[in-house]
Amino acid sequence: MLNRFTCFLTIFLLVICYQTLQTNADECIDMNVYANEVVDCCKHEPFCDRETNDKCAMKLSAERAENTTIFTVCFIDCAYREMGFLVEDYKVDVPRYIKFLEWFDKGYQNAAGNAFTHCATLQESIRRDVEPLQLKCSAFALLFNVCVMELTMQNCPGDRWMKGELCDKVKKGCAFDCVYRAMGFLEGQYEIIGEKINARQAVYDETYQKVFANAVDYCVATKDKMVQDAEMLQTACSSFAVKFHACIILKVMQNCPADRWDASPLCEQIQKGAPLCTS
Repeated sequence: MLNRFTCFLTIFLLVICYQTLQTNADECIDMNVYANEVVDCCKHEPFCDRETNDKCAMKLSAERAENTTIFTVCFIDCAYREMGFLVEDYKVDVPRYIKFLEWFDKGYQNAAGNAFTHCATLQESIRRDVEPLQLKCSAFALLFNVCVMELTMQNCPGDRWMKGELCDKVKKGCAFDCVYRAMGFLEGQYEIIGEKINARQAVYDETYQKVFANAVDYCVATKDKMVQDAEMLQTACSSFAVKFHACIILKVMQNCPADRWDASPLCEQIQKGAPLCTS
């Protein structure tokens, strides 16, 4: 079962990082190459029990392939609801999650429990991010779980952390900030250079370029909330670039051109180098 959750972590990193975040800057982490290694920096635990895993997998596999992003979105939504972590569409049950963590060692309980508790204070912001998305399953649990994983990794117990140069960079939380700055997308503290981000999309068709540019414009116009959320997180480097890029990806999915809207395997989409859209 752990392999499934490792896969989910890797898929998220590739979805968020692959488009736009390719750079030759030596000091930055190329997530297209090192996504698996980044996931392995901290030994994460599954966010549901075996019974829930099997129940949700069986329910969803009859409807869609497991190696698609919509399966990931729907699986995490299903698991959160079955475990009782998500009690309403956009409300999480912190005590229920803390109780679940009692299966694990004290260090992990503290790291993951504190992460979940902190992300619960951001659930209104996450709700606003996912409400416009027209997906078959709510992406709220997915983005909430990403928040939990991000903070758990930032505070990963020492005995669960893989030592090494790559993981040291991850520990600082600097990967996105580094790449955005190296490519000239982010200047000063929070100044986004939209023209440079859009220029990277010139290799794609005109329709996709327009959708992407509109997404960038929207995220620039709404970045104040991202700044507030980033400043609430106690990390060595600002998480603003992470949140900004996630905003772009979500907005592109919401307005994905019809000829790009499909359910083909995620790995095939990435291998072809096509911007990711899913049904």
